[in-house]
Amino acid sequence: MIAPRAIAPRGEITPSPRGVLCSPFRAWDCHRDYSPRVPVASRPGAPPPEPDVVVIPAGDALLDDPPRTIHVNVFAIARRPLTNAEFAEFVAATSHKASAWREGPASHPAEGLAWADAVAYCRWLSVATARIYRLPDEREWEKAARGDKGRRWPWGNNDDYERVNVRESANGRTSPVDAHPTGASPEGLVDLIGNVREWTNTWADGRVLKGGSYLDALADCHPANRLRPRAELFGHGFRVVRSMTGR
Repeated sequence: MIAPRAIAPRGEITPSPRGVLCSPFRAWDCHRDYSPRVPVASRPGAPPPEPDVVVIPAGDALLDDPPRTIHVNVFAIARRPLTNAEFAEFVAATSHKASAWREGPASHPAEGLAWADAVAYCRWLSVATARIYRLPDEREWEKAARGDKGRRWPWGNNDDYERVNVRESANGRTSPVDAHPTGASPEGLVDLIGNVREWTNTWADGRVLKGGSYLDALADCHPANRLRPRAELFGHGFRVVRSMTGR
């Protein structure tokens, strides 16, 4: 006869067979721990403001170079890259040690961020808001930048570095995320090209970034291009996606 499993009274903490404190709301012998692995802000008050996102409907799009038709599921992508102010709130709430981030002007995109920093932020934001936030995959990011018809740039088909912050702009640094409205997509997504390279969730012989930065020539920033991380992480940032399909 199998002995019944002990159940702790509500609100008590009992030791598991492995000697690890286990909540009474977890299975006694569970092999998966569903509690978040990232610290959550302990201060009272409202959760952090959620990003302003644009819903990109499901459907086929002309992507890649040369273009081919690819189906992309519905998703919601942040209107702009994550700013220093937003990343600083995360650091203050969690004591996260970012790879190479140095706090800069509040309205500029956060740079010097590794892929792991971006993932940690997404997990924290997901726990704090009870929604699923993550990095875009490269197909989602490219569809946001090129639309369904595969335009060359978010603003159209003409090469125009004056619309964005790239090497030809000669700024030599990041700029405020709302500084180049003429480089926006028809949906109002800004800084998809230039300012900071943006991490994706795609792995293709290494992590893939998109969009280029103030250090990259406009030609290298084409939305179809796969960019690779630099060791020093200059000009590396990200924008988030809110999941619309449960992943």
